[in-house]
Order: sequence, then structure tokens, then C-alpha cells
Amino acid sequence: MIFTMVNEQRFSNAIAWPTSRLMSWVEEIDPVSPWPLLNLAESLGQGWWGFWTEPERGLVLAAIGAAELVEADEPLPYSTLAEHCQSALDRVVVDSGADPEWATGPVLLGGMRFDPGAPRSQPWTAWPSYCFVLPKWMLTLRRGRAWLTMNRRAEDEGDGPRLSEAWRAMRRRLAPEDLRRGQSAPRAPDAIPKVCEIADPEADRWMAAVRQASSEIARGEYDKVVLARPLQIRASGTWQRQSVLAHLLTAESASYGFGFGRGRQMFVGASPERLVRRQGDQILVTCLAGSTCRGESAAEDEALAHGLLQDAKNRVEHALVVDAVASAVRRVADQVHIAPEPVLYRLPNVWHLYTPVSGHCGSQTSVLTAASALHPTPAVGGWPQALALEKIRHYEGFDRGWYGAPVGWVDARGHGELAVAIRSGLLEADRAWLYTGCGVVGDSDPTSEMAESRWKLRTMLSALAVDDHEF
Repeated sequence: MIFTMVNEQRFSNAIAWPTSRLMSWVEEIDPVSPWPLLNLAESLGQGWWGFWTEPERGLVLAAIGAAELVEADEPLPYSTLAEHCQSALDRVVVDSGADPEWATGPVLLGGMRFDPGAPRSQPWTAWPSYCFVLPKWMLTLRRGRAWLTMNRRAEDEGDGPRLSEAWRAMRRRLAPEDLRRGQSAPRAPDAIPKVCEIADPEADRWMAAVRQASSEIARGEYDKVVLARPLQIRASGTWQRQSVLAHLLTAESASYGFGFGRGRQMFVGASPERLVRRQGDQILVTCLAGSTCRGESAAEDEALAHGLLQDAKNRVEHALVVDAVASAVRRVADQVHIAPEPVLYRLPNVWHLYTPVSGHCGSQTSVLTAASALHPTPAVGGWPQALALEKIRHYEGFDRGWYGAPVGWVDARGHGELAVAIRSGLLEADRAWLYTGCGVVGDSDPTSEMAESRWKLRTMLSALAVDDHEF
């Protein structure tokens, strides 16, 4: 049992400031499930919640309530977002008794729109250009250990007893359940409502757009564009947050799991693609482009994987991404290292080509600063970047919202991690909007690209218990 020294005097001493302060308290606690904390989101009256998993380190973040918001509806540049987030975090006074562990203490969680300059439409009208939240409560789980963070605005020493009781009450609510030490998901997810309607309204238009864009690229007008399309689903009941997230965690354990609740909607997904991680003086970026499906047998699977490595179209698409990412990383870091050849990246439904890019940066470069130099990479936008965005607006005809955009977390030192929000969907009550996209180059075939988009949809279709052969 981990003993936590939390009492009224400790809180009162920490609050002894002449003016109101944003305070952050963090303690190590016994490992618990993230679900009881997330289930308290609605009771706080705001309904905001955030969820993040990073598979490499076994990290899980679960957060509820907003102690501070960094949010904007206007299309501000991402460099401005980095400044606003840093300003908010610099105002927080931390009381932890030691340097905070990785992803504990005052951390902002959130994301942004793929294209802040694009017109906004349903179902994304309630989602701002960007929103990063300093949560009232955050649970950090990592490799069998757990930390609880409470962020609050404290007015005077008299708040000590109130905050001390809030801490004790939360600890009681998070009493360990029947979980093995370090387990982050229930053994058996709850039931998911039956799907009763699937609509693919953009399929024909999308294939025509792929054909037209491929012709433009073949004529040398630009190099690549990533065209996305939505799939609409209606169910017999309401999607449940825990059920969907648990399915994603179980089926896509090698991907970044994420979820954000805003009012009655939630944006969830399991992305294989890191945009950028910053830890210490290291920047790490994932180049993930070029895809093929998994095989039905081991022999077929091996043949498909080998074919992807040798496929000219996919190698050209991948090389575009690597070159653009390396150029962007050089703007914020030095000693940039690029793996000489792509390797295979295996997911349950898809093979990808993968190349890591890394570099060293100064203390002034936060993960958000690096993201502003990188997003959108050619893997989700195209190349050249500005022209590709124009083509996306022209051909797609719908609002991507936060699909394909950076989501994740950042702390006051600029450390943190952002994933690219692909393999994702927006859920509201009994409706869901799932999104998928494909990179189009000069020799792209619309039928093949449609098949690829369906492989990628399997991540979210599985989470919603939909057989992909139904559409």
C-alpha cells in the first residue's frame, strides 16, 4: 500500500500566496483502473474528459474537468497555440515534494482541427480550432505504478480544508478494483449497441476525386494529396465511452489510443502514427506512409508485406513523407538522424512502411512548436503542403474536424507527445462518423485506393462491433 501524506495543513501551506494561484498537487497512489475516474466527468458539470495511451511505455492518462482552458475558435497559427499553452502552464505552481514523473502534474491534454482555415460544418460545429485542457483531475498509469494529479485555482489558506477533503473523496472513489497490478483495461468490454444503418455517401464522389487528382499529379501539377472520406453509422442504442475505448485498447494495443469528450460528443481512435515526441533534448517523429492489407494466411501475409517493400508507388509516396518530415525537423532541431531504409510496421489490419526521424533540440522547442513545423505532413495532407490543402478543400467537400490532426499532451517543460488522429471517429448518442483517407500519387487507381480505405476503417468498425463486409 502506498501511503500518501495529504492533509489540510499541507494544502493550506501550499496556498499561502497573496493572490489567487493555479495549483497542482501530485502523489503516487496504488494502481487503479482509469474507468471510475472517467465516469465522474459528467458529475463535474462540464462533461469534458480526456484519455490517452502510449503503447511503447505502457502509459495511460485519464482526465476529467477543466481547471484551465487554452481554446480558440479563430484560425490561429499553431505557433500561437504553443505560446498560449506555455503561458498557461507557466502560471501553475506545483506541489509534489519532488520533480514530477513523466506525464504527471500540470499537463495539458487536447487537440486541434486538421485545417483551421477550412469552413466548419456538422457534425464538427462544437469543436474549436484547438482546445487543450488543464484537467481538474488526472490519473497517470505507467508500468504498474499510478499517480493522481489535482489542479485547482486556490484563493487563500482557507481553501486548505476544502481541497484536502476533495482529495480524500477522490481517493475513496478510486479505490482499487479487481484488477491485476498495472492493468489498464477491463478483461471483458461492455456490450456495444447493434448497428442498424451504414451510409457511405461520398464513395462515388471520392473515387472520381481520386481519379482526377491522380491525373493532375501525373501531369506534374503537384506531387501528392491525401483524400479522406466519411462513413456514417447509426446504432440501436447509445455508444458507451468505456466500451468503445476498451475495444480499441484490446484490439489495437500497439497504437496510440485517444479520446476526448465535449458535450454529448466524443472523438475517439487508435492511431499507429506518432507525429512527434519531445523528451529531454530529443525529438522523435514517425514517418508512416505506404500501405497494404494483411493476408488471410501466414504465407499470404508474408507475400503482401514483401510486396509492399518492393512496390514502386508506395515507396515514392513514403519517400515524399520522409523528405518533408526531415526538412521540418531540421527547422527545430539539429543532429537529425534518418533511418536509411523503411521497414515494415505491422498492425492487425494493415502493413505500413515506417521510417523514424530523430533530432536534438533546445529547451525552447516544445512538442507543440515541433508539431507546428510538421503538421500536416504529406502522410495526411500531401505535397507541396499549401497546394495539397487547397486540393483537399476542393475535392472533399466535408469538414474533417479533428480527424488527421495532432492530438496528445504537453507539460510545462515542453515535453509531451502528439499522435496523428487517424483511424478515428466522432460519436454522438446513437450516431457515428468514421473517417479514412488514402495518399494519391500519379499512378493511383481509384478501385485499389477504395479497398485500402476499407482496410483502414476496420480499426473503428471493430470498436463499434461492425463487420466490415456489411458495407
